[in-house]
Amino acid sequence: SIRILLMELSSPFLAVRTILLNVGKTENNLYKAVEAMFLLSFIAARILYAIPVSALAMYETYHAYINGLIHTNFACGYIVCANLAANSLNLLWTSKIYKMATRVAVSSKKEI
Repeated sequence: SIRILLMELSSPFLAVRTILLNVGKTENNLYKAVEAMFLLSFIAARILYAIPVSALAMYETYHAYINGLIHTNFACGYIVCANLAANSLNLLWTSKIYKMATRVAVSSKKEI
């Protein structure tokens, strides 16, 4: 669904960042801009957007289950576990990306 696709908003920035890293073009404004957009889009898409959408999906799943639209405990369990795992990974990666960005920002200030 479109809700899931919007969570991939940061992927193009990650791809461009990876290409720039691989060709050694990290000392320019393009790289800094792409890195900033990757961080911002990741937080916007994976945290500010994805967590509420995930909560809505679990809410919808719960109501579908109690109204008899989902007939197995496994399906409900899978949806809940998948949402919790995805959100946990998003929070983990956000912390890693933030730490990397602050480390880069601190090292850039030291060079000036």
